[in-house]
Amino acid sequence: MGLRVAINAGIEPGIVGGTANFLLGLLHGLGKLEDGDEEYVVIATPENADLLATYTSANQTIVTFNANARTTDVPEVPRRRVINRIRRIAHRILLPPVSVAGTGIPSLRWIDVPVSNGFYEAQGCNVIHFPYQGFTLCAMPSIYQPWDLQHRHFPEFFDPAQIAWREVLFRAGCDYASLIVVASQWIKQDVVYQYGIHPDKIRIVPVAAPTQTEAISDAAEVRARYHLPDKFVLYPAVTWAHKNHLRLLEAMARLRDAHDLRIHLVCTGAQTPEYFPRIRERVEALGLESQVQFLGLVPVGDLRAIYHLSSFVVFPSLFEGAGMPPLEAWNEGKAVACSNTTSLPDVVGDAALLFDPDSVKDIAQALRTLATDQPLREQYEQLGAARLHTYSWTRTAKIYRALYRQLARYPLTEEDVALLKKS
Repeated sequence: MGLRVAINAGIEPGIVGGTANFLLGLLHGLGKLEDGDEEYVVIATPENADLLATYTSANQTIVTFNANARTTDVPEVPRRRVINRIRRIAHRILLPPVSVAGTGIPSLRWIDVPVSNGFYEAQGCNVIHFPYQGFTLCAMPSIYQPWDLQHRHFPEFFDPAQIAWREVLFRAGCDYASLIVVASQWIKQDVVYQYGIHPDKIRIVPVAAPTQTEAISDAAEVRARYHLPDKFVLYPAVTWAHKNHLRLLEAMARLRDAHDLRIHLVCTGAQTPEYFPRIRERVEALGLESQVQFLGLVPVGDLRAIYHLSSFVVFPSLFEGAGMPPLEAWNEGKAVACSNTTSLPDVVGDAALLFDPDSVKDIAQALRTLATDQPLREQYEQLGAARLHTYSWTRTAKIYRALYRQLARYPLTEEDVALLKKS
């Protein structure tokens, strides 16, 4: 019998941004691997099962999660594993009180760590992968992917309940999972420092451009559909506070007022009800209505065309666990100006113009430089295209497959061993 891997895909694409895009890219990549006998059980929700089905291949089966399952519904051997594992660590499930600076939360003990009801074990899999921040304690070996610990650096961007959920679930996932995977060296170091996790338990697996999985739409049709100007700068990001739209808008106003340089900005990505109204208010307060377009969430094929039509891409995010938009920009041959913080320098190397995202002046200077210096813009386009060759969904999928095999104690190929040495 071949290796069976469960991938917990109960995530809502379009709302959580990069993590959902990663999940779709991973499924695409694993589906292209035809040199193994692995089977992947994609555990979906009723709401996202149809969407996930468009990304799955012959070696992948979609199963809808059953919240009403019980260990009594599971075959005897897996059921015993669930019960015994729960008994072994039950005394550790209630984490000690922790506090996060600035939250005013005296204790986070009231959050429960989810424990499998037997449904996961009933799928007959050897390994389970939690590719986003949620985690459930299971009887089988597990891979947990916390992505980032942003709440510990910017607690002001989260309400107390969100911080409580993150602190308990992230800690539990890091403690109880068999292996932790992150996308950059910076995030690995942060998890080691913040939670005291041994470095050997954490693997770095780079991601690829999520847009690579879709065909590009017709550029002329996309320009007409969204009423795009001849020249514009693109910022693709969900409107979370840490994406730093406000300083980007202030930088645009600075260029207009101090240098008579009017840059047209196009923003894509889901518009969060919590924060988007503040962004819209700032646009009006700065008098930028004629220079800024917010398109909301657009189909991936259209997004690729918008990248292609843009002059260059700006990415002023304050905190990133992976930083996928620069990869997407390079995939369309575009130059990138981005923040010099968290994982982004790891991702872009010397292939992007870096700036301080806390400085409106620095953001404005980066915008002005790429908008007015065509030779430099072309240089960054070439550097980005060259660096993009180090990122692909095939390579990412092969590393994950090697990790699945390793955790399940399946034989490793020479390629698997080589990939694991680099992760």
